[in-house]
Amino acid sequence: MNNERLQYLLERQKAMVASPEEEDELDTWYKQYDERPDFTASLSENAAHALQNRLFEGVSHRLNGIEKPAEVLMKRNSWFSLGYKVAAAVFILVLAGGFFYKYYKDYNLTKHTTAFGETRRIVLPDGSKVILNGNSQLTYPSDWGKTTIREVSMRGEAYFTVVHTADNRKFRVYTDHDFSVEVLGTQFTVSDRESGTRVVLNEGKVQCNLSRKEADTLLLKPGDLVEFSERSAGYVRKVVEASVYSAWKDKELILKDTPLSEISTMLSETYGLELVTDHPELLRRQVTGRVPMDNVNTLLDGIAMTCGLHLERRENKIFVSQR
Repeated sequence: MNNERLQYLLERQKAMVASPEEEDELDTWYKQYDERPDFTASLSENAAHALQNRLFEGVSHRLNGIEKPAEVLMKRNSWFSLGYKVAAAVFILVLAGGFFYKYYKDYNLTKHTTAFGETRRIVLPDGSKVILNGNSQLTYPSDWGKTTIREVSMRGEAYFTVVHTADNRKFRVYTDHDFSVEVLGTQFTVSDRESGTRVVLNEGKVQCNLSRKEADTLLLKPGDLVEFSERSAGYVRKVVEASVYSAWKDKELILKDTPLSEISTMLSETYGLELVTDHPELLRRQVTGRVPMDNVNTLLDGIAMTCGLHLERRENKIFVSQR
């Protein structure tokens, strides 16, 4: 049973309009619940509540089915039977508890996502602002305003403008690569893609925690860039023109002797586009200029004009050739 079918059946069951055959189909799925992959993120709120009720109902039935000790003593192998049923009930409780914990954890998160090529402006509860680049995600607890540290998690790329709070609460950004950025009030860009993680500081001061070890930290000044990859044990730190790395938030791509191969990575991670060429040496061509990013076709036309090449788009593939 796929997730769409499961959600359909759960919602019909909750509305009490499910047929006997549909109830049997749900019972079969429910008996094999522990073998199912994670699906909670794709269920609607009604379907998740229906599953929650069904799990509780199943636990209740199994607990009520355990015979009373006085009756069990009168039966052969009764203690073994009781122990088996208790173990089964405990297992079901643990299983249901795991689902409820994950459901509550997911349900209690505020999540913002962007599609390929989309940008989104977000105002956090404290007034801090985040601009998400394409193919990115930002999450934080729904009770974020009550926590001692303002924590958010992200993947993709985002530009942060963090406000200072009267109680000096720290602001911390976590990525999927065991990396975090800690600030009080500042502006910076974080990029966390498959190709690596990068932090560029525009204003203020931030501390980059390269791992969970307290000693692995770096203090950045405006204009500093720190970049590292899981494929490398070290990191790169250098001084750059920070505005170049955050120009995308203003719908502009600034290129300064940028190899086409690096532009290709950006197009793949942000727009879901793949550059294809029979002449790999073309990807080493360096490009300098400003390219508008109002839409992806305008962007591709600008790159083609700037680098003096021919770019032909066929669905999600961009074929590169000489003019």
